[in-house]
Amino acid sequence: ERTFYRYVDEGLVPIIALDLAKKVRYRSRRKKRAAPSAHEKGFYKGCEYADFLELPPDERARATEVDTVLGARGDRRCMLSLHRVDLRFQLYILLPDKTASSVFAEVNTNYWFYGLVVITSFVGISNLANVHEMQYMFSSCQSVTDLDFRGFDPSHLTNLFYCFAGCNALATIYADATWALPSSGLSGSQCFYNCPNLVGGNGTAWASSKTGYTYFRIDKSGSPGYLTT
Repeated sequence: ERTFYRYVDEGLVPIIALDLAKKVRYRSRRKKRAAPSAHEKGFYKGCEYADFLELPPDERARATEVDTVLGARGDRRCMLSLHRVDLRFQLYILLPDKTASSVFAEVNTNYWFYGLVVITSFVGISNLANVHEMQYMFSSCQSVTDLDFRGFDPSHLTNLFYCFAGCNALATIYADATWALPSSGLSGSQCFYNCPNLVGGNGTAWASSKTGYTYFRIDKSGSPGYLTT
């Protein structure tokens, strides 16, 4: 019936609406207004390809490319991909759904740079936000001599298990003077396992008996740690 009325409206049959008693009583249905798209809401502002092209060449070379890969129809899950072209490193994370909240909840730095033995430095750590877990993040990065955490907010951290383990060339970790770990809910045994060259800003040298996450703090008199302001 509805298809026939559509044919009448489109003039495909030699009949007009007045010839159909029931048709003239129908009220035109209002079309539902489509929900604004992610682009219209401004979700991608500052993160589109045109913005990428405006970056200075050095920043463009080390930018992280982010994308999502959808699965079968009806499956809410999706794959989040993070690609560092300059490092030839790509990471995939399975998300429960394609929402911003899922990205913030799932994106942690576990294993991000694990085993990158030839990489000598990392930049942009301060750009990371709401990081909860850093398990094995820099583990076995054997060529890194210093790391800069200035500008990084550690207040959300919950797990530092083996974060810097095996960084046997690491000598200095920089942080802001206001650096403070959460007062509760944080764990991370062997965070500094086998970091023999690491020394804090007040002279605290690495020791095999001092490898827990509690030493991920500013090195001060009476409060030894491995961070330098």
